[in-house]
Amino acid sequence: MEFAVAFGRVLRKLRFEQLLTQHDLGTRASMQPKSVSSLEMGRHAPSLENLVKLASALSIAPWDLLKLALEEAELPDQAPLSRDPVFKR
Repeated sequence: MEFAVAFGRVLRKLRFEQLLTQHDLGTRASMQPKSVSSLEMGRHAPSLENLVKLASALSIAPWDLLKLALEEAELPDQAPLSRDPVFKR
């Protein structure tokens, strides 16, 4: 599954669990409700800044929010950096 879609599903689930509207979450995260809606619909992945804002608004660590989305997308949470020539010394 594409990451943006997976992130949107996780975001919506967490918002519902906390009984928040998109407006409520947007206010808490200093974002427009339309931006929250766009993310929930998987139109695009969040910027790092918005990921941190949303995690804070949902009282979850940014890494945990990212990890939930990666699990939903069935993507590995670690890339094999040792194979990347940039990381070889």
